[in-house]
Amino acid sequence: MDFTDVDKEKLCRKDVEDYLPMPYGAIFVQSYTPDYIKDDARVVVDHIKLAFAYALRLNTWMDDQTRTRAMAKVQRIVSHVAYPDWIKNKTELDESHADIPEIKGPYIKILIDLKEVYTFRSLSQLRQTNTRDEEYWTFSPATLNAFYEHSTNSITIPAAILNFPFYSYGLPPAMNYGSIGAIIGHEISHAFDTLGSHFDDSGNLRNWWTKETKSNFILKNYCFVLQYNSIYEPHSKRYLNGKQTLSENIADNGGLRQSFHAYRLHVDEHPGGREENIPLEGLEEFTPDQLFFISSAYKWCADINPKAVKMIMNSDSHSLEEYRCNVAVENMVEFAKAFQCSNNEEMNPAKKCVVW
Repeated sequence: MDFTDVDKEKLCRKDVEDYLPMPYGAIFVQSYTPDYIKDDARVVVDHIKLAFAYALRLNTWMDDQTRTRAMAKVQRIVSHVAYPDWIKNKTELDESHADIPEIKGPYIKILIDLKEVYTFRSLSQLRQTNTRDEEYWTFSPATLNAFYEHSTNSITIPAAILNFPFYSYGLPPAMNYGSIGAIIGHEISHAFDTLGSHFDDSGNLRNWWTKETKSNFILKNYCFVLQYNSIYEPHSKRYLNGKQTLSENIADNGGLRQSFHAYRLHVDEHPGGREENIPLEGLEEFTPDQLFFISSAYKWCADINPKAVKMIMNSDSHSLEEYRCNVAVENMVEFAKAFQCSNNEEMNPAKKCVVW
């Protein structure tokens, strides 16, 4: 198989991102992520954490002991937003990579040398306590994704995802909360899923849920399993697997709901905010609440080869994009109210599944 120059460039770029994530990320941040974007995104993160704390306070299926621990956990989530500040300081960036050998020689030798360095770094972390610091990153700011790490009770929202269609500085808050906000909420939700129940507020492996709360959670889960199991996917000619995608489905639903509540918190803090009333060309007819849900749906637009659908359904822990979009809003009374859906319509079923 012959590699074109374009193929070689893509491969080289991917290797640089994998083996030199912070220098690569620094270039991205310098080009695309001014400080005000980081500041703005951090406000969204803080509002969503507050929304989760409020939801936990009102939670009725957790007992008092577990609820108290859950609220402590959400308050202690470490938030890595956009990039670590030191990445913009060339001296600190160079010092963080002082163990990297001079990059020269054949390409394969360079990769082997870099792999040796990162293997040694990984081994040196054994028996070390986890670093829970907003300036300590394990992902590149140039990574187009978002993460929750159970072992450190931390979320990472890299600079790369703070771009269209997930985020655009200056858009009405309703739209940013609907898109990047729902993604942030999704990641925070993982702190309280089945796996999250085994890690405490410091990321230590410890089961902090009581048996009563665990049993109630399983009953709540069952609603989602049945709901997604009932959906027929026409391309694959089969039903979704609600058990396989359970944790991600709960995160999709809870993340969107708490992002909406966080958006309403923003509105309460800025009554009559000017940015809410700026009409967007082509979207003048929609209310801010409607724009929230339109924005949340837009990020799920995807062109998937029908032949690939079955493969995705066989292995992916996430539902297909169409159902990640639609089922989450079906479960929200706020969506039905925003679009004035009649009772028992397809997008406003009487039975709704809710965990967070």
